[in-house]
Amino acid sequence: MTVFELLDRRLLAALRFVDAVGAPVTSPVEARAEGLDPRSLRWSRKRDGALLLLRAPGLEEHAAAFDVLPGAPAVGAEILTLDLRPVDPALAPRRAALALPRDPDPEAGESLLSPAEIRLLPGQRARAEGLEAALLVAVRHVDGRAVEGAVVRVRPGGPHAEALGITGPAGEALVRLAGLPIASPGPGATVLADLEVDVDAAIDGPGVRLHAPGEIAAARAAFAARRTGFPDPDAILAALLIADPAIETTPTATVELRPGRLATAALTWTPA
Repeated sequence: MTVFELLDRRLLAALRFVDAVGAPVTSPVEARAEGLDPRSLRWSRKRDGALLLLRAPGLEEHAAAFDVLPGAPAVGAEILTLDLRPVDPALAPRRAALALPRDPDPEAGESLLSPAEIRLLPGQRARAEGLEAALLVAVRHVDGRAVEGAVVRVRPGGPHAEALGITGPAGEALVRLAGLPIASPGPGATVLADLEVDVDAAIDGPGVRLHAPGEIAAARAAFAARRTGFPDPDAILAALLIADPAIETTPTATVELRPGRLATAALTWTPA
């Protein structure tokens, strides 16, 4: 005789992943929570690539409640720090913070009914597509070592949004920019194919890894095996915004970009 047991559980959160230019990521993404046994979380992956969080420590009553939600913990009171590693090597691993429990109000900014969108930046095997402009940025310590974990910012100005990248073990980041004009107006009613952009890197001094040229191969192997301890670009840029002394920036470089082409830039970090 077969016995079927019906288990009703409430969704705790949904994560939706997009790439650097906003396209949905449908390939698998592995999620681990800092300081928690992976078995203490229960995830379900949808066909569209979204991750559904069904169980988390301290939220057992929320997972089982439907009509009346428990009063504690309060909405957003618990922060789950997630290390996210995409299966696709064209996407970089990263850390992200998820506030729990989510707000059941459908009009709330962090509503349970809306997935939390997480942007995955280009990884070591990323390539620009079509007429995207791309910039390969090398970030080096003043002593010549590669800086792993620096957040590269490219600012085209005008109506174009800032684009981000994150450096890998070789200290390099690819930044993809979509939607740049094929031509822009220049002085004397000329048409310019290139667009000038500003580029720099935000660096969490205590959090980055530095690799000498002879250590890059070993650093790549360690990076491939790592499952936790990734940088959180959102947290780094938020800390920079409030002038956190741990976050430093490189001098700004100016680079000319052209749709459909790959440009390069080099940045040097001199710690304070």
